[in-house]
Amino acid sequence: MVKIIRFTCIVLLFISGIGHSQQAQLHFSPATTTVSQFDTFTVQGVIQDVADLHAYDVIVSFPNAYVECLSAETAYFLGFLTFFYPIIRNDLGEVQATEALLGVGGVSGSGALFNLKFRALAEGAGDLLYDYFVLRDSQNQNIPVTVFPGQVIVGASQPVEFGKTVAEGWNLLSLPLEINNRHYAAVFPPAMQGTLYGFNGSYFPLDTLELFAGYWLRFAEADTFTITGQKRTSATISLEEGWNLIGSLSGSVAMNDIDDPGGVIIPGTLYGYENTYLPADTIHQGNGYWLRASAAGQIVLSASPNLPRRPPQRLSLPAENPARAIRISDSRGASQILYLDAAAADPAISESYTLPPLRRAARSMRGLPETAARLRRQRQLFRCRRFTIP
Repeated sequence: MVKIIRFTCIVLLFISGIGHSQQAQLHFSPATTTVSQFDTFTVQGVIQDVADLHAYDVIVSFPNAYVECLSAETAYFLGFLTFFYPIIRNDLGEVQATEALLGVGGVSGSGALFNLKFRALAEGAGDLLYDYFVLRDSQNQNIPVTVFPGQVIVGASQPVEFGKTVAEGWNLLSLPLEINNRHYAAVFPPAMQGTLYGFNGSYFPLDTLELFAGYWLRFAEADTFTITGQKRTSATISLEEGWNLIGSLSGSVAMNDIDDPGGVIIPGTLYGYENTYLPADTIHQGNGYWLRASAAGQIVLSASPNLPRRPPQRLSLPAENPARAIRISDSRGASQILYLDAAAADPAISESYTLPPLRRAARSMRGLPETAARLRRQRQLFRCRRFTIP
């Protein structure tokens, strides 16, 4: 079976009145793409030597036994502003783009029309084809064009190694590679027995790690492990309303690069854990993270293997009102900021100031929700050894 990608694009451009003295060429770049299983890659639809282009309509077929289409986006042909509305239907084997607006008139030259992002599913090879193509000029006349096929070759994914360092005590982590034996004792042999916990609205114990999920796991001492498996560089993750414990890919994902089509992510609510919760702007390989959603929905992650680690960023209240925030630190140097009446500063972002659920209890994760609820009903006292007024 072959999946079909269809683009129906209206291209309104600046330059008009140019004849078709030579035939345009429509091809893919790169012409041949060689990848490994589970890799993500991008292929461009490229036009060369076109004159007075006003609109185009193409159907692209690809070998869906070996790859799947993740996205279709405009390439801003010749730098013109474009509105591009694709609809991806992998169940039907097609992606439709109903319009691309680049100004008025027609345009001439060479460049990329669109970008197709794929994920390699299985070993094999197949062709990328323009099964249907119509290019029209500003006078609504057909533009003669010659098309050239492309090719995709998917090879076996080669095993890679990843070194994971854990701290003494509880760690928030994830499985970054596809492996055969996902039992926590096989992946992290020194982990304390019976201390793997996931989260689905409340904590629950389990024995097996799943890809793209985050977990609590406890260790008696700091250690470093080597995990060997196949890379997974993209994933679609389902979120529930409220807090979600998510995992990582085989590489880093910047918060700004997460595809959130439903707009369900609450800004400023990505948190990692290093003896305390820390705000994060990047999902790093092998770590687990809390993320809060305003409603149920799906997000798409695509990894960048060499993304640098950036310092945590915190939301801040207005500088002219520093009394609205208190920083609380413990004897180990771990600290958090307590925001006072954040909603009064800006009610629209009040949820961005919330913290994730409490981590595991001192001896057992079981009964944690009830324990936390009981503590919230009681008056909690703490001793303040020092305070500083700005």
